Amino acid sequence: MTDYTWPAAIIPASSEWRLISNTAVFSSPMSGTTRTVSRGGDRWACSVTTPPLKGANRQTMRAFLANLRGQASRVVLSDHSYVRRGTQAANVLVMGAAETGSTLHVDAATVSATLLTGDLFTLGGYLYMVTADATANGSGQMTLSIVPPLRSTPADNAAVTITTPTARFLLTGNSVGWNNVPGGISSFACEFVEDIAV
Repeated sequence: MTDYTWPAAIIPASSEWRLISNTAVFSSPMSGTTRTVSRGGDRWACSVTTPPLKGANRQTMRAFLANLRGQASRVVLSDHSYVRRGTQAANVLVMGAAETGSTLHVDAATVSATLLTGDLFTLGGYLYMVTADATANGSGQMTLSIVPPLRSTPADNAAVTITTPTARFLLTGNSVGWNNVPGGISSFACEFVEDIAV
């Protein structure tokens, strides 16, 4: 299995990002009550569509998809439309070695800097979203409310990547292709789901 980075020259025309929750739902046929259980394993999914490509960009995209060999390899991908709202400009670190659940304590932040609702970061190769505004205290520490919940307990001082948040994705199927029109022009539509193997 090889990790490939999305080709830098290919700027998507559009993308759709989704968080898929692994929740079980049971509705009683007798009383109509509904019970839900969160089972973990939430993951990101995205659909990426390119503009019509020709020449070198067309060939680059074709080779990129062929190299994935269906679901055999992975894509390191970021949300191309993402703009961070918070003022924290540099990466931060995990604070402590017992982090679990939907809260993450970090340090090495700039005093009074913020990470705001909707900001993204990468930890341990996985993508997370901040769900409540957070401000660094006088010691550069902040507590982040996040989704999805942490998939494993990160090490103390593990890097929390704020500057370019990415995750590892795989194609949702083993067939890849593109749409061709006269003039050597192709359009590409790709469906990915986050690889959450731990």
